[in-house]
Amino acid sequence: MRWSALAFACLFTVCVGAEPVRLGWVTSEPNPEIGRAIAAALTDIDHEVVSFNDKNALRAALVNRDIDLALLEKPEKDHPELRTLFPVFNSVLHVLVKTDNGVCAPGSLAKELVSAKVYAGPTGSAGHRVLGILATTGLAPAMDDMEVLATPFGDPPDAFFIFGGILSEDALSRLDGFCLRALDDHSTLGAGSSVEGLTLRYPQLEPFLIPRGLYPSLSAAPTLTVSIKSLLAAHAEFDEDLAYEIVERVSDIGPTIRHIYPLTSLDLVAESTSNSASLRLHPASVRFLQRDAPGFVERYAEVLAFGVTLMVALVTAIAALVGQRRRSRKERLDVYFVRLMEIRNSWESSAMTQQEAQLEAQTLRSTVIQLLVDERIDADQALVSFLLVSDGLLNDLKDANAPLTDRV
Repeated sequence: MRWSALAFACLFTVCVGAEPVRLGWVTSEPNPEIGRAIAAALTDIDHEVVSFNDKNALRAALVNRDIDLALLEKPEKDHPELRTLFPVFNSVLHVLVKTDNGVCAPGSLAKELVSAKVYAGPTGSAGHRVLGILATTGLAPAMDDMEVLATPFGDPPDAFFIFGGILSEDALSRLDGFCLRALDDHSTLGAGSSVEGLTLRYPQLEPFLIPRGLYPSLSAAPTLTVSIKSLLAAHAEFDEDLAYEIVERVSDIGPTIRHIYPLTSLDLVAESTSNSASLRLHPASVRFLQRDAPGFVERYAEVLAFGVTLMVALVTAIAALVGQRRRSRKERLDVYFVRLMEIRNSWESSAMTQQEAQLEAQTLRSTVIQLLVDERIDADQALVSFLLVSDGLLNDLKDANAPLTDRV
């Protein structure tokens, strides 16, 4: 399967001189090494890497098919021109707030960030967008009530909104006096928390629980926050066989990517195509997800077995009914046959005159012939025997009534 797909890819990328597969990503991604690892997995497929400085430009290039593949953040709205190959990693929101005494006790962002200097990344970045969302939903002060910094340099920020992976030891060493803040109490997750309401309104966000002990100097409890998933996406017309090959190859380097970025998730989850915030799965991803699924016969084995059993039972029942009908017809012929013999015996014993016997025998024979027409009695041996016997009786009665000279 793999080498046949590779041969197909070679045929259309090298043998006939088609353009190489173009993979794009933003150089400021939390771990650009992931993009390089994916590119390395495509060694045998003619490809080139295109770098972008802006996520919107990256998405536009993919929509316009200037590139074929891209590492994209999960979008706010569905793009009919784009398809998901697989989810790659989660960028997790870390909200870090400086405290006066350095003690990381639970606090409220809506109160702590009033008049605070907040750095949430460049305008348009994920952190900046989520800060605006929190401000509109009441989980943070209104934007006018905070001083949102354009750069972390100069005046030291009182709070950071950082999207990324697990904070490095170097980053932690420069966060002395800061505490990790939750968007809501972790015990409310699954019980109607504010974060769940937030992700319903903004489906590009997903609830994320930073476990206790990951940052012991920043928080003593699990921290409920949000994340944004990054996807390897393709344009909707990207070749299905080549896309399947790419999905298969990148899934094979899952351990490498997880080592680079511990929050990586290479588990393909079939997202609902009706979700306006989810890119629909590429047909190649659907095939990859269903590669180990049972076939039609395996899935419906019990139904097929029941159908065969029902068919056998139905045929048996029909055969039994046909046999019963035939037996019933034969039993009726037997009654007429017995009556025919009684007429002969009565005539021969003079209990019945020749004219009476002839009339009754003719009536009986006509009745059986009418049954043959009305009920479609099979012309079997029983019917033939009856007709022969009735014909013999009628001939004998006719001969008995004829003058002696006619008999000679």
